[in-house]
Amino acid sequence: MPYPDATFDEVICNSAFPHFPHKLKALKEMARVLKPGGRVVICHTKARETINNLHRSLGGVIAGDQIPPGSEMMGMLVAAGLTGIEIDEGHDYYLASGVKARYE
Repeated sequence: MPYPDATFDEVICNSAFPHFPHKLKALKEMARVLKPGGRVVICHTKARETINNLHRSLGGVIAGDQIPPGSEMMGMLVAAGLTGIEIDEGHDYYLASGVKARYE
């Protein structure tokens, strides 16, 4: 992203995360542009499995565009340097979030 480090209070990724080919790299970039104490939010208006099944059914290049399972997403958020991680896989929504440490 063409932004300086520590630019934003919050980064919201709405209905796009499965389409990033390098998900950990994308999360690290989101964390990089956050101010200390800032939050990353990954959200979708459908459940993780609903989205993953839809993408698989469409086939082609989008078939592999998946929201990772909880433990994998948790690991990526931690690897991106985020804490206070929450993952909420609702019946008709998906939310994952983490906070950039206030002090390094």
